[in-house]
Formats: sequence, structure tokens, C-alpha cells
Amino acid sequence: TLLLRMATTDAVLRVKNSLLSLQSDGIIAEYFKLHLSSLEEYLRHVLSSTCNDVTGSHLTLATTHSRLLTDRDVDQLRLHLSTDTETDRIEITSLSLQQFQTELQYTREIQRFLRGNSSIEGREGCHKKILLI
Repeated sequence: TLLLRMATTDAVLRVKNSLLSLQSDGIIAEYFKLHLSSLEEYLRHVLSSTCNDVTGSHLTLATTHSRLLTDRDVDQLRLHLSTDTETDRIEITSLSLQQFQTELQYTREIQRFLRGNSSIEGREGCHKKILLI
């Protein structure tokens, strides 16, 4: 089950062409049972878990090679994931791999996000930061 949680959809669908082809229908069914149907649904599931007791925060990182979300999509996602309580704030940052010229620039931007001061830090409650790349 752990390997299926980490596998990409492409890899799971290619199982039909491997030595596991006889078991492929069961593997594919299990994979899609474990995974949720949309990014919003996945993030809602992840954010529903409790915060880290030490840091009082929750960090989620999603990476893809394609540009899936526009700035407007990110705003809509933030709106749908936010709650009305002052103690449960979400910060969403979306970056595109194409905006980086070097791996060093990419690494520095992630470090800046992880260390950076945000508008939600310093408030009571759980601080949830989402970085979509």
C-alpha cells in the first residue's frame, strides 16, 4: 500500500505491460481507491490532519512538471480550503518550474518559502502552508 501511495498514475497504468500484468486490474483498482479525485480534495484531506505539535504548523508540497493552476485557480483553491475561524489560516504559494533558470534558484525559492515570514505566522492556532510547484 505504501508504494501505491507514492506511485505516479502513469507508472500504475503501465503495470499492464509488465510482469505484473495478471495482477494489474487489482493494482489499478487499489491505486485509485487510495487516491482522491482532485487537488482540492487531496489538500482538504491533508489539511484535515492535526498540526505538528512541535512547530504548530502543517506543510504540504505538491510538485508537477506541467502548469496546472493559474493565479485565479490558486485564489479559488485558497477560498475553498479556508475556514471561517481566525485560528486556522492557510497560505498557498504557486510556482512554476519554468520560472527558474537553475537548480540553485529553485532551491533558494523553496528555502525562502520554508523560512519566510508569512501573514499567518504569529497567530494562534495551526499554520498551514501549501507550496504548489
